[in-house]
Amino acid sequence: MFRRPDELRAGSARLRVAPARDAATANRWRVLAALQRRAAEAGSRARLAFSIVNETGRLIRFRQAVLWRRDGAGRLRVQAVSGVSRLVADTPNALWLAGFGTHLATHLATAGQAVAAQPVLDLDRDLPALPAALASERDEFMPGPVRIMPIAAGPDGLLALLVLNLGTAGSGLPADAPAVNIPGTGVRNAVAPVHDAQEVDRMLAALQPVWSTSWRALAAARDQTRSWSGGLPRGRRWRRGLGIAAAVLAVLVLALPVRLTVLAPAEVIALDAVVVAAPMDGVVQRFAVEPNQAIRQGQILFALNDTTLRNRRAVASQQLQVARAEVLAAAQKAFTQDASRAELAALEGRVAERAAELAWVEEQLDQVAVRAPADGVAIFTDPNDWIGRPVTTGERVAQIGDPASAGVLIWLSVNDALDVALGAEVRLFLPTAPLQPLAARLIQTSYLSVPSPDGIVAYRLRARFEDDAVLPRIGLHGTAKLYGEQAPLAYYLFRRPLAALREWTGW
Repeated sequence: MFRRPDELRAGSARLRVAPARDAATANRWRVLAALQRRAAEAGSRARLAFSIVNETGRLIRFRQAVLWRRDGAGRLRVQAVSGVSRLVADTPNALWLAGFGTHLATHLATAGQAVAAQPVLDLDRDLPALPAALASERDEFMPGPVRIMPIAAGPDGLLALLVLNLGTAGSGLPADAPAVNIPGTGVRNAVAPVHDAQEVDRMLAALQPVWSTSWRALAAARDQTRSWSGGLPRGRRWRRGLGIAAAVLAVLVLALPVRLTVLAPAEVIALDAVVVAAPMDGVVQRFAVEPNQAIRQGQILFALNDTTLRNRRAVASQQLQVARAEVLAAAQKAFTQDASRAELAALEGRVAERAAELAWVEEQLDQVAVRAPADGVAIFTDPNDWIGRPVTTGERVAQIGDPASAGVLIWLSVNDALDVALGAEVRLFLPTAPLQPLAARLIQTSYLSVPSPDGIVAYRLRARFEDDAVLPRIGLHGTAKLYGEQAPLAYYLFRRPLAALREWTGW
C-alpha cells in the first residue's frame, strides 16, 4: 500500500500525509485510504451509498447517517440510512427526514456555487433555522451537532447529500471503543473512530472529493445506460426487449396474408343425374336393381302394385262388351222401330266412352313398371325402405347418374358463409382417403339458404372435380374446404368472433 512512508494509495489516487506521531493516527489514515478505495471501486450507487452511511462509522463517530439523492424531478429522496436496510416510508422518522430533505434542497438550490466551494456545512452555523414544524421534533430525530456534506455538487446541481448526526455527549460509540475491521481493506487493529469536531471535518473533507467523483461516474454510466434502455435494470431491459420483440413479431405474423378458408360437410353426387319419379299414385311393389348398380336405358328399375289397375281393366273390358252388345241390339231394332233408331247414337257414344276408359287403364298398366331413362348408375337408398311404401305422382324415388359426371355437393352453413366466386378452389377430404384430398372448382352457388339434411340452414353449393382428379364413388360423404380471397391473418382468426360480437351487441 505504501510507496513512501508519507504517501497512501487508494487505487490510482495518492494521498500525501504528514508523518504520523502515533500508531492510532497512522491506522486512522489507513482507514481513510481504505474508505476512499471502497468508494472508487463501488460498482453501483447502492453499494456506494451503503459504504458512505455504514462503513464511514469506522472512521467517524456519529449517531446516524442519512444519504439523499436527487431524482429526475429535482427533489431529494432518502437513498440510504445507517443501520437499516430500508426505511419504511410512513414512520415518523421517515416523514421528518422527508421534510428535512425538502428544507435542505430549497436552501442549497438557492445557494448555488457557494455550496460547492464549502465541502462540509454545519446545520446550525451555515444554514438558516429550521421551520417550526421541523425544529419542534429535531431533538427527537436529529439532536446535537449535524454535519451536511454536498456530494457531486457543481454546475449541474446537487446529485446527492450526506447528513451526519454527530449526536450529543455520551451518545454513539464510546471514545475508547475499538473499531471493527473493514472487510477487504487489509486494515487490522483500527482504533476508535474520531469524535472531535475539527477532526471530523478534516476526515469528511478528505472523503468528499472521492465520493463526489465516484457518484458522478456512476450517475453518468446509469444515464448512458438509460439513454438506450429506458432506465430499466439489465434484467428488466432484457424482459422488455423480449416483450417488444414478441409484440413486433406478433404484429408481423398477424399481418401475414393468408387465404380465407371454411370447412363444410359435402357429398359426392352426380352433377348430370336424371331423376326417376313415380309416374302415378301407388305403392312400390318391388325393385329390380340394387343401389349403385350399373343399368342400361330401358331397363326396369322398380314396379308399382298393379292389382287395382288390373281389376279396373277387367271391369272396363266387360263394360265395353256390354256397351257394344247394346249398340248391336239397338241397330237391329232401328229397322222396325223409330225409337231404337234415336237411341242408337247415345249407345254408340257409350261404347266410345268405355273404350277410352279401357285404353287409359291399359296405359296405366304399362307405366307400372318404371324403366331407366338413360344409362348410368342407379342411385337410391335401401330397397327395403321403399317396398310397400305409398308414393304420389312426381315423387322422386331414384336417380340415374353418370359416374363420369361426379361432383361435390356442399352445404355451407350461413354462420360460416364466405364470399366465394364461381371457379373458387375446393378441396374434398374423404374418410376413405384422408391424406389424398381431391381438387375441385366451384360451378354453382345458391343465393337462398335452405335447410340441409342435418337440419342446419345452409347454402347449397356444387363443385366439379378437376380433370386430373381420380373420381370417387358417388354417394361418399366427407368435408369440403373452400378457399376465398387473401386477407391478413388477424382477420382470419378474429372474423367469426367479431361476427358473433356484432350479432350479440348490434355494434
